[in-house]
Amino acid sequence: MLYDYVLRWGLVLMYYNLLVDGLTTIHPTEMQVLVGDNATFECSTSGIRDTTRWWWFKTSSHDITLIANEEGYFDVRYKLNIDVDRRKSTLTILNITVEDGKAQYYCQQGSVSMNATLIVITGTKLDTTYPECQSDNSVVNTKKTLTLTCSASGGNPRPLLQWYRNGTKVTEQDQNQNSENELSYSAVLSRLLTVDDETAIFTCKAEGIAATVNQSCSIKPAIPPTVIIIANTTYFADGDSLDFTCKVMTPWNITHFIWMIDNQLVTLSTSSKNDGSVLTIFDLDQTYNIIRCNVTTASGLVGNDDVEINYVGLDKMDDDSTATNLTLALCLSVATFLVGFIIGSLVTFRKTRKSHCVNEPQPESKQPAENTNLGLSSSVDKPYYHETIISSEQIVSSETDYSELTPTTPSIYSELNEPKVQKK
Repeated sequence: MLYDYVLRWGLVLMYYNLLVDGLTTIHPTEMQVLVGDNATFECSTSGIRDTTRWWWFKTSSHDITLIANEEGYFDVRYKLNIDVDRRKSTLTILNITVEDGKAQYYCQQGSVSMNATLIVITGTKLDTTYPECQSDNSVVNTKKTLTLTCSASGGNPRPLLQWYRNGTKVTEQDQNQNSENELSYSAVLSRLLTVDDETAIFTCKAEGIAATVNQSCSIKPAIPPTVIIIANTTYFADGDSLDFTCKVMTPWNITHFIWMIDNQLVTLSTSSKNDGSVLTIFDLDQTYNIIRCNVTTASGLVGNDDVEINYVGLDKMDDDSTATNLTLALCLSVATFLVGFIIGSLVTFRKTRKSHCVNEPQPESKQPAENTNLGLSSSVDKPYYHETIISSEQIVSSETDYSELTPTTPSIYSELNEPKVQKK
């Protein structure tokens, strides 16, 4: 009976203490820090009492040392801060040394917190000029793919380079952690842009004890659209019509096409037809000069292109046609002359060759004296040779009547048909 009574009152007192004094917790319970950096622990309480003092201690080898409290006691290497509502207190240890890592730290405000561990590492800080962000924004409108590179050099332990899109961490499948050498490293993110990326901000953060808080760089892929005006011709005469097409290259949504003629907005009328990306102008005259197409994206990015059209009057067109005809006639005359000259040169060359061959001395034909039958051998079967000599008078042009020519020697075919005469 007495035991139950004591147990019940003990539970009541514990509940009262928890309600009034609250539960005190410390965060983080483990922290890594470089030598020479600062480290900050934070304690909070769930109690409702606002008169209890805050105390901070460190313990090492069973020794407990008071390092700071609200009474004004603190070492110059410690900085104490308490919130206005007295529910939170922070302790900052300045200029960390290796010895600071051999102790544990805790706080008290009514109840006592758990111990927190400080891990001190000897290393080097990442230079504040890093990380560096680069991207080839020039290909956004053509390839619609953006390659983002975040690079850094130095820092020990090496920081992690992490990409974020609008504050949300990019999944590991979208980035590569590349080690270029012992000092330099980079994270590359290749992304096929969507319309939602028009207003996105891509941020690369260097994370780790060698990096300072918010050590980062950012890139915005919001590139204005590339605009090109396409026309089948830019020359016109009075009364002509011309069509213009506004071609846009961009991954973003286009909300407006605005056509302008000589800096004046094109409105719907009988003289033009505006179907958004296509403009048709009727009954042109020489007052028209510059055609412009402006396009606007959902976020307000603007791209444009200009094309100059040229008025060509009917008189000028006739003059141009005459000049063109004269040029063609001159070219044809020159070509005819060159062809005639080449043909004449070839004919003269061939005649000269033939004349040279006829005038050369011919070797005498040696025939046996007793053979009178057109050079046929009677005693020895020698190879048969037939020579045909044509005099210069017999060289004729293609207009000569060949039927009137008389050969100087019998036909070789008739000679071969004659019987051979044997000498007795």
